[in-house]
Amino acid sequence: RVPSTAPPSPLNAHGGCAARAAAFALMRPKVVGDVWWARGALIVLLFLAAFALDMRFTRLQPPTTKLETSAGFQSPKTSTVANETSVAFSFALYGTPFAIRMMLENALKHLEESSIILVHVSVFQDVPSQRTDVDWIWIENIQKSMPPNRIFFHPKPQTNVHRNHGTILQAHLLNYQNAKNRNLSFSHFVFMSADAVLFRRGAERWIRQHDMSFGLGMEGNREYNLEEYRKKIRRKIFNSLLSSKVFQVEQKNGHKTCYGDQIVHSMMKLLGFLKFQKYGFGLKNNPDSKCINFYQHEGTFYPVEIMERFLAFIVNNGALNDLITTNYMAEEIWIPNFILRYETHAIESFKFSPPLIARFFSFPSDCCIQSDTVVKSLYRYGQNSSFVDTSNSALNATFGIKYQWPPFPPERIMMEMIMCHRDGDCTTSKGRAKNPNGQKQWIYSHHQGRMERNNTMSPIQHLCKQNGIAAVVVR
Repeated sequence: RVPSTAPPSPLNAHGGCAARAAAFALMRPKVVGDVWWARGALIVLLFLAAFALDMRFTRLQPPTTKLETSAGFQSPKTSTVANETSVAFSFALYGTPFAIRMMLENALKHLEESSIILVHVSVFQDVPSQRTDVDWIWIENIQKSMPPNRIFFHPKPQTNVHRNHGTILQAHLLNYQNAKNRNLSFSHFVFMSADAVLFRRGAERWIRQHDMSFGLGMEGNREYNLEEYRKKIRRKIFNSLLSSKVFQVEQKNGHKTCYGDQIVHSMMKLLGFLKFQKYGFGLKNNPDSKCINFYQHEGTFYPVEIMERFLAFIVNNGALNDLITTNYMAEEIWIPNFILRYETHAIESFKFSPPLIARFFSFPSDCCIQSDTVVKSLYRYGQNSSFVDTSNSALNATFGIKYQWPPFPPERIMMEMIMCHRDGDCTTSKGRAKNPNGQKQWIYSHHQGRMERNNTMSPIQHLCKQNGIAAVVVR
């Protein structure tokens, strides 16, 4: 477990030893041949060594200025959940009640009953003025019918969540604060999104075994050994910390560069990077370096203690107030860089893994899964929750999927999973799937199909009937 307070100052381990040695030298009984000036010189050298170690390591500690409440956030309290095993999943959702219900049903199907589901709905969400919408009624009723400590919506006012913007991180932190305000107990916090679909149970057990998700840059095709993955990352990080050179990542083209050079010059712009440096997210050994750890957020999970320290950090340095005007993906940059700079002890001790959600790209890219065959095997793997893969492959960390390109909506992903399970027809990226009626395209929206909604069908059952596959057993 990560301690609920910051690691002890290295001065206690190094400077403290030197001070005790100096005191011992001062109090040591006189012996034959002892020279007073030699003893004095020894004392001076030991104190100088203590001071040097203190100055060297103090620069690596996160700021400890007084906490201030900001934007509805409270100063994080000392964690009391070290022995808790519940996991909190944070969803930043938007869209129609139909879409929101569909995502919540997907979560309820694949998560443990003890897991906490935290929901922030963007204010752009289309709420019917008349409370007669079937799916909106379901959303309201499910909060009452679920066991206690199961589903919690963030109360108004919500955040206007924008794509590729700091408001995404703000929505998740509001979910986190809502859970803390309700005194909910959980050990880990998971970031989920409105376009990532779960297809397999067991995520909580994986989280408890691995404690944290972490990486350098995106995760690629995941067809690699997890232990080798961890060793490679630790070797790169700690070799860099022991040297004066800037931390570098090897790209496919053989050009050594820092992850994020292109981000600095495009998405973050100059002003964004200057603020990034001001906040204290820069590298330990080179805070002024334009080197950024850019990492996906869907499916990432962290112990509560790290979340509390991160929240305290961005309150202390004023970054929290700037989220509303941060025009880049703060959730994919701030947390990975905070861990890289201030939580290296966790990187060294945890069996960290890739996120629970894998990204899919339909053409060659070093960021994501690219093979339809891999996606097909993952879908089928999700059918058998008792199956255990002992190969230590990073694919074992995959419990859901997001289509980065083409940007399929969750409805389409769920429909294709159903067909894959039923007929083995797992066509994905090329959009080749046809329904039994021979239509060239699936109907992914109940508005598109114009079939009247009723309270006897879930959103997925509704879409199955629209597409002529109502016989499929779905939840």
